[in-house]
Amino acid sequence: MTSSKLKKAFERTRTVESVSEQTSGMAQLRDTPSKFDLARAAVSHKAEPAQVPSATPAPARKSTLQIPAGDLTDASAEYRQWCMENGYRPKTNIEIPLGKLKQNPYNARHFYLPSKIQDLVVNIAETTQEQPIHVTPDYSNPGFFFVTDGGRRWRALEVLKKSHALALVVDVPLGVQSYKLSHDLNTTKEDQTIFDDAMKWSVMLAEGVFKSGREIAQVLGIAEGTVSNILSLKELPEKLLALMVAIPREEMGLRKAYEVRRYWIESGRDDAATETLIQQIANGNYPIKRVQAAIAAIKSSPAGKVKSRPVSNRRVDFRLPNGTQAGSLKTYGEDRLDLLVSGLPLEVRDELQVLIQTALQRYVSTNPDPDGEGSAA
Repeated sequence: MTSSKLKKAFERTRTVESVSEQTSGMAQLRDTPSKFDLARAAVSHKAEPAQVPSATPAPARKSTLQIPAGDLTDASAEYRQWCMENGYRPKTNIEIPLGKLKQNPYNARHFYLPSKIQDLVVNIAETTQEQPIHVTPDYSNPGFFFVTDGGRRWRALEVLKKSHALALVVDVPLGVQSYKLSHDLNTTKEDQTIFDDAMKWSVMLAEGVFKSGREIAQVLGIAEGTVSNILSLKELPEKLLALMVAIPREEMGLRKAYEVRRYWIESGRDDAATETLIQQIANGNYPIKRVQAAIAAIKSSPAGKVKSRPVSNRRVDFRLPNGTQAGSLKTYGEDRLDLLVSGLPLEVRDELQVLIQTALQRYVSTNPDPDGEGSAA
């Protein structure tokens, strides 16, 4: 989305905001546009090689490197302090030990294709790392850095067992701003996929980074219906999404991916059959009409009808003291359980949440931190 669209969105007349609005992703973008603009300029700037004393933050001291005031005029307070304490001049390259690098939880990419990383491994092995990765300091853990751009280069260096990575330290506040910057960069390079989006958006919604699909649509400048369709892909097992990531987008766009999801549901969530379908698409010459025909064939068969409409073998309904329907608990076959309840008193809901999370703790893939500080495992 262009900056003009963001500007129009933020210039609307507003009344007093609710707490939810004040802490939303849109609020973060609106309140600190200068940081975002600075970050975009920094990561797009062609870095100038320079010798810097050290990439590891040292105790507060007067820097021996003179940093022109103009270089830090629009920087955040944390970034400015870090630069002054470590003698780092913005837009210069330094070398950072690989052991000091960490995954940015707001990186827009989720899937890293082995083939893409292998190409970089060969390239770096034959020459060297010519393009720096972009990092931001972990201010709460001095000496460590989050990788905000260049995840594949970082992984390639690890494969080659390199000790250091060439890096550019940028001022990118973690959160919605760093996610949008990462998403925009990947989209520009045509590297961002709808499958990365499906995985990341689901996590960010669960953690409260985004309040709704509508907010995602507003921040990224895409249709709300498109966001909804992409989020629905998260229903598919991650192993199936990973297979589709490797297929060129001209063969596996959103419409066809959505139909693959429909096939998976109509087949009774048959992973093996859906994997075969995905492989046929990967082999080429498998238009969307053939996928739809496969769905129709399942729906028209007696076995398909049974699979597409599973019947619960046990059901428990719940009602509130005033007689209002509160929801139900259903079990299907040997391994499926559906629970849907609403309108419960908060203390009952919280107690139920704790019980469920405790029972399923070994299967949790994200940290369900009630304070919203969880991150992908």
